[in-house]
Amino acid sequence: MEITLDQSFHFNEIASNPEFQNVYGNGFQNLASAAFSNWGAPFDPIYYGRNGLRDDGTIAHPYDRASAIPGFSTTWNEAFPEFKGVRYPYIAYEAPTGFFQRGQSKLTSLNVASNLGKGTSLSAAYSYLGDEGFVPNNNLDKHNFSLGLNTKLANGLTLRSTFNFITSDRNSPPSGISFNSGPTGSSLFSELFYTPRSIDVLNLPFEDPINKASVYYRGDNGIQNPFWTLKNANDNEVVRRFFGTINLGYDITDWLRIGYRLGLDTYGQNQRYAINKNGRQIPDGLLVSSNRLNYITDQLLSVSFNKDLGSNFSIDGLVGFNLRRDTRQSTFTTSTQQFVLGLLTHQNFINHNNSSSRSEENQLGALATFSLSYKDYLYLNVQARNDWTSTLEKENRSVVYPSASLSFIASEALPGITKGGVVNYLKLRLGYGTSAGYPDPYNTRSILSTSTRVFQTAGGAILNTNSVDNQFGNPNLKPEIHQELEFGVEAKFLKNRLGVDLSLYDKLSKDLIIGLQLDPSTGFTNTTINAASVSNKGIELGVNYRIISGKNLNWEISANYTRNLNIVESLYPGIEQIAFAGFSNLGNFAIPGQPYGVIQTDRVLRDDNGNPIINGQGFYQAASTIGITGNPNPDYLANAGTTVTFKGLSFNMLWSYVKGGDIYSSTASTLYARGLLEDTGFDRFVPVIVEGVKADGTPNDIQITSTTHFWQNTGVFISENKIFDGTYLKLREVSLSYDLPKKWLEKSPFGQIQFSLSGQNLWFRAFNFPRSANFDPEVLSLGVGNGRGFEYLNVPTSKKYGASLRVTF
Repeated sequence: MEITLDQSFHFNEIASNPEFQNVYGNGFQNLASAAFSNWGAPFDPIYYGRNGLRDDGTIAHPYDRASAIPGFSTTWNEAFPEFKGVRYPYIAYEAPTGFFQRGQSKLTSLNVASNLGKGTSLSAAYSYLGDEGFVPNNNLDKHNFSLGLNTKLANGLTLRSTFNFITSDRNSPPSGISFNSGPTGSSLFSELFYTPRSIDVLNLPFEDPINKASVYYRGDNGIQNPFWTLKNANDNEVVRRFFGTINLGYDITDWLRIGYRLGLDTYGQNQRYAINKNGRQIPDGLLVSSNRLNYITDQLLSVSFNKDLGSNFSIDGLVGFNLRRDTRQSTFTTSTQQFVLGLLTHQNFINHNNSSSRSEENQLGALATFSLSYKDYLYLNVQARNDWTSTLEKENRSVVYPSASLSFIASEALPGITKGGVVNYLKLRLGYGTSAGYPDPYNTRSILSTSTRVFQTAGGAILNTNSVDNQFGNPNLKPEIHQELEFGVEAKFLKNRLGVDLSLYDKLSKDLIIGLQLDPSTGFTNTTINAASVSNKGIELGVNYRIISGKNLNWEISANYTRNLNIVESLYPGIEQIAFAGFSNLGNFAIPGQPYGVIQTDRVLRDDNGNPIINGQGFYQAASTIGITGNPNPDYLANAGTTVTFKGLSFNMLWSYVKGGDIYSSTASTLYARGLLEDTGFDRFVPVIVEGVKADGTPNDIQITSTTHFWQNTGVFISENKIFDGTYLKLREVSLSYDLPKKWLEKSPFGQIQFSLSGQNLWFRAFNFPRSANFDPEVLSLGVGNGRGFEYLNVPTSKKYGASLRVTF
């Protein structure tokens, strides 16, 4: 029996903290005011007595107003009499990044493994993760228990089983999509980051003491105070998951075996989004709750064989039948117009909208694979699978997809090439593979939509209705087909000190399934079609080299390089482009001849030579239509790492570099355009002439203020100006560990004691973003799916550093 105990403790801090300038404050056109931006007067005392400042360098207190607080009869002076007539120092206050905290992450895991003899072994593990984020009220509690058993019964039957149970509870403040000051719902980060430098966000009252409403610095109280959001809004998710497998096997002969595997995966998710009334984005309050349950069973009955055919040939393979069933059910309740402040239950809301859904999906598969080897250096593998899916109509639900590969170990077939120690191992491989993808259930038939309690007659009778659903069913929907050809080389050189693994691939995906928006005049708003063919061609290269190889000291470096070129080869006849992520005027598109997922936005109007056209006010002229303004796909990705070991001491470091990949960033563009970043701490009294040409084709010579230029031209109005090249370099991980020498533990109950120090995401640099934005391009907003290259004032990334201990008994 062996027992392994791991304990780690890490600090969790914000990694992408913007650097703010301390030269200018709230206002516009270099005048101090309670405006909506940070283009106000300088903090320099030389400007006291002008530019909206008094001689003592103060302005009216943000809460000293005789007007009513928007939405209430109470005035600001009634709610905050202590600020009436009080002057407010016009200085650079602590940056809003002081809002963040240093979180803590604790991970404890215990693993017990025992060999019980007679072919039976047992293992059990438990782990607990308590993760506190760098944002207040952001935490995760996760428990994981697993059990494994391997045994062989006296009758020859073997049993292998694994069982896993996971429970997690996550809380976080809301972080809805935000383009600047108008977030969808509530967004903590959009409310926080563009607070002007002359506003003390950390110490101003955040709620009206009479109505408990959100209050903030603007004259119209148009932005929700982030501290009010922390107190009154919460996004909670509770997940319960169980998954496990049971494998039974029996050897009919010494070369023929029959097996059965049963897999079960259940996933329950409860989500609750709650926000009190009297906020600014959702003034009447909101409560949204949902319950989801996914249930998956996966069974495989197989017969496998492995037999030598003389001294040179051997064959092995498997024939099987697979049955998988997925069921999903969910309920949703959305409640609006909260009655009593602070009580966040559905019965405390006036309006309710309930919905539920259930889907079932079955998939049958017959599969076979055969491998033939010759003298342990030539291998041929052939396999095929036939699937039948319930999500397609009968004539389209069956699909066969074969695969084949050939491997040749040249160093075994031609041992002479290894003489001299230059080439130690050489393997060539060639493979062709196919696979299929299927749509979600219920996309092939048009259905009726049901609505209850729609009308009430004069006599009190309740009328329910059926209507044609907005989804148009496509009975001709077919599976996606993916075909890939790959050539690879694996080699070791210089007495196995240098290793190389190279892959070249060419992949074609046909009949890709995409949701399509329809003109409402058709009677429907959307459908699902086989819309596109996309090709991917690329290279993957991995290299490792042992610089030093000794008894006590070893030093190895490794690197990998990946480059992929994807192109939309064709779309459904009559369709010129498809928006599949984001919005119809700001999103990822599939366009024939272009990379998959190109970004289209509103854009700057340009002449035939590509010069921006400047209008009579000195601003970029907007084009009348959207167009391609970016490609979110990186040119290539590379990672490089090193490992140095000396006796029991081990040092590891990993760097990542991504070249290219355009990103639409609300954070960088908004902070830049509002004059908050350190990059904007220049002399703002110097006029600006935007590079470009006027409507008559002559070079632009119109002078505008720096306020006007940055506000109009760099990131508030035309979306093209919010797109940046995403090239970045990142120190992804560093660790240092020490194993106590075995001889120190010989007379102790311990088998191993290891101490480690580690850090993740400690440093990065996005070269083409404003330097002071400190933007991490790995922060993206579109979540799971094919969307890429968009960030909407999202949650910043974190860095972790700490220590861990491993002990075995």
